[in-house]
Amino acid sequence: MDVQLPSVSGLLYVNSKITSSSLSADLFTRWYEDVHIPDIFETSGIKAAYRYQSTTPDSVERPYLALYPLKDLTFLQTEEFKSIPVHSEILPEPSHAVFDVADFDTRYYSLEKSFTSPKESNRGPARFVLSVGLRPSIPDEDVKAKFDSYEALAMGVKTLRSRLLKLQFARQNRLPKDEKKLEEPPGWLVLHEFETEDTLKEMTQKLDGTHVDASIKAFELLKAFGDTDEA
Repeated sequence: MDVQLPSVSGLLYVNSKITSSSLSADLFTRWYEDVHIPDIFETSGIKAAYRYQSTTPDSVERPYLALYPLKDLTFLQTEEFKSIPVHSEILPEPSHAVFDVADFDTRYYSLEKSFTSPKESNRGPARFVLSVGLRPSIPDEDVKAKFDSYEALAMGVKTLRSRLLKLQFARQNRLPKDEKKLEEPPGWLVLHEFETEDTLKEMTQKLDGTHVDASIKAFELLKAFGDTDEA
């Protein structure tokens, strides 16, 4: 890894897709939930995980999203994290390697700002997440000012929580930098969380057309794991 991560709280953001007909959606889910996430929880740095699927899975390139909150972003530089297995006997032969049958857009974000609804019910996993990726061309100060303006908007549509995250590192399937095939990832990410589909749609409509430098994607929770009340 060619970046020095800050010792702050953050988020591991993993957007994925199946790339081989030998890997079914059911088997991908089984590997993620029964093998991969338990392997992650064996480490000391990640104790909560959330798996989401796009609300429009047939119209996006990568329909699956996994979010892992981090108390210390530097954990992602440790040998402990790098040693998490990527092979499993339940994955297709001959390699049994997940990178041979699925593609992962993996990003490390530091948490810059957040605000949370005063509702008592806002602890635990949100049913819906709206991911708003802001392009690197937007100046940092403009991003922070824009996020401050979200608070009134988000509270108006009963947003549970919003987080502003800054990109620190991105990779694709552990490929060397010069072999990556992904577009430049968003330099900033805003995550809005909602309890209902109606509030998700309301926020999406309010944001639509106002973010010319943004990619807006909606996801619905598949399953939450671990100590989700503390995430």
